[in-house]
Amino acid sequence: MKNCLLLSLFACITTIGCQSEPTTMREQAEQAQENLEAARDKAAEIVAESEEEAVERVAEARDEARDDIIEAKREASELIEDAKQNLEYRLDELADEKEILVSPDTTEPATNRPE
Repeated sequence: MKNCLLLSLFACITTIGCQSEPTTMREQAEQAQENLEAARDKAAEIVAESEEEAVERVAEARDEARDDIIEAKREASELIEDAKQNLEYRLDELADEKEILVSPDTTEPATNRPE
């Protein structure tokens, strides 16, 4: 009995659904207008979603670029600091060599001098 009732209900819904199909040119035009509006709504949703995604991508790219710049500045600072230390070390070495070559404590003449 329950199955029969469900089958009858399904048949009624199907019949009503078939009757709502546009049959006249006016109904077909109205249906086409509704389809057009639905397509426009769907297109607007797609555009809005695409714009949101584009904004997110730009924000992510901006954040990534900012991080890259920070990292590059840190690396550059390290390179500059290393170069300064290397320069100071070399200058100290040169100063030490100069002191060895021209030492005021030596009373003997340098052996490298031509006579």
